[in-house]
This record gives sequence, structure tokens and C-alpha cells, in this order.
Amino acid sequence: MNLSPHKLPCAYFLSLGILIVTIGYANLFGQGCSDAGICSVQGYTTESEKQDSGFTPSFFRFSAGYALGEKFTHQLFLQPELVIGIVKGTQVILRAPYQINTGKAGFTYDFGDPMVLISHQLHLNQDCAISGLAGIRFPANRAAKNSLPMPYQTSLGTIDGLLSFEIQYKSWSIRTGYQRVLKHQNENAYLAPFENLGDDPVFFSSRRLRRGNDWMLRADYGFNFTKWRFTPGALMVWRLRKDQYLTEQGLMMSYPLSSGPTFNIVLQGFIPIGQKWFIEPLLASPILAREERPDGLTRNLVASMTIIRRLK
Repeated sequence: MNLSPHKLPCAYFLSLGILIVTIGYANLFGQGCSDAGICSVQGYTTESEKQDSGFTPSFFRFSAGYALGEKFTHQLFLQPELVIGIVKGTQVILRAPYQINTGKAGFTYDFGDPMVLISHQLHLNQDCAISGLAGIRFPANRAAKNSLPMPYQTSLGTIDGLLSFEIQYKSWSIRTGYQRVLKHQNENAYLAPFENLGDDPVFFSSRRLRRGNDWMLRADYGFNFTKWRFTPGALMVWRLRKDQYLTEQGLMMSYPLSSGPTFNIVLQGFIPIGQKWFIEPLLASPILAREERPDGLTRNLVASMTIIRRLK
């Protein structure tokens, strides 16, 4: 089979991405739905834009959702997001979430960690595009609310750097990314009791938590139904280093089973409801769960609805 020079780069990168995904999924062991941010960020230059156009769209997005977390912790979140097209193929993304957590251990609410990101998309040909994204996640607080465990905190208490790369070929999308903790500012004070007295759930100790870095790999395939689009996907997040916490004796203790991959199934939709209005339903759930999850990011179920208003 002969490939044209324009199609060769895309075919090469797509094949490499599928190979990496296959190898990654073949080595899964003990996982869970856990995302510190790198899984949900992406560039929003729509595929419907013509590659020879000098126009890059801007959007306002508002998401509302529910997540079932660790030990039946319930999380409600609201997230406004502004996507600003600045030059051809380049957008700046501003995100400022708000989170409500409730469960047997308590009730908390506050702003979550804001993000500032920049993305750029390059069309190689009509069927293929590649894009890159970089940004920073800032701590809204130091994760020390009421000495509660991390599932009840609205912030990770860290400054994180995010970097991702994506290739789109026809209906396929392969994305990989890396999230690194640049500065630990977590001042959480929760230590699990030695014995569980009563009905209160016991969480993982997270005093002065030191969270590991993450590598993400995601594969999606889009199906068109009239003007609607549905995109099932598989998502893996690999915690590269063990999480640590400060013991009562002042020693940093590692969780030996906190590193390794997580594996999730994601279903997302894209539904136009006018020339400038769209909605995006999303449903995600883990296949397996990591045994030790002190960061409070475990989600047994995530369901959200996003309303999008195109600004230009």
C-alpha cells in the first residue's frame, strides 16, 4: 500500500499511538478512576473548522456533574470554562471549578483548583490533525479544611504542570499527557485511626500528602448519528511514583500500592442545539481500582452535562 507524503505522518503517529495503548492495557493490574486534571483537559479547536481558514473559534463552556467517590463520598461540581481563540489554531483555556463534597465524615464546599492552559492544533490534511497543550493547575487552598481526609477537600494543595499531545485521524483520537507536581503545598492533617470505632468510614491517611506524578493515555472513536456525535473511549492513568504521607512520628511513609495504572471507560456526546449552542453529556466509570488511593481522586462513577456557547 502506497501512502502519500501528506498522509504518512498521520498514519505513522496513529499506528504508534494504538501500539502504545495496546501495550499499556495489556499490562493493567489493580486500577481505579483517578484524575488530577490531565485526563479532562484538551484543546477545543473543532474538527469542523476548515484547515485553510485563519479563524479559530472561542467558546464559553459550563459543566455541572456528580461523582461518587471514596467510601460513598458524594461530589457535586460546577465548572465555568472560557476558551479563547487568539491566532490560527491556538486557544487559551481558563477553568475555575466549584466543588461540594458530602458524606458520613462531613460536608465541605469551595472553589476548586483553577487551570490556565494554551493549546495549538495543526491540520496535516483533511483527515488528520495533531495538537499540543500545556498549562498549570494552581491550588485554591492547602487541602486542610476541618482536618478531613482528601475526598472531602476541594483542592489538591499542589502546583502542577500539565503537558499533552493528541493525534486525530478521521474518527480516531489518541491522546497522551503528563502531569507533574511542581510544588507541594498540601497541609492536610488527616491520620486514620488505629481502630474503626463506630460506623464512621476510615480513609487513607493523607497528612501532608505528597502525591505522585501521572502519565495519561486515552483512545477514542467517534460515531456520527445525523448531526449528533457519540465518542466511546478507553482511558488509562499511570501514577508514576508512590504517594506519601507524614506519620504522627514525623516520618514520611509511602503507600506501596498507590502507584501503577488506572483504567476507565468513558462515553461522551456532542449534540448541536442551534448554530451557536451545543451540549456534551459525559459518563465515566472505572473497570478496576487501585488498592491504595490517599489522594481522594477515586471516582466510582462520573456523570456530567456541559452547555457550550460559541462566542465567535
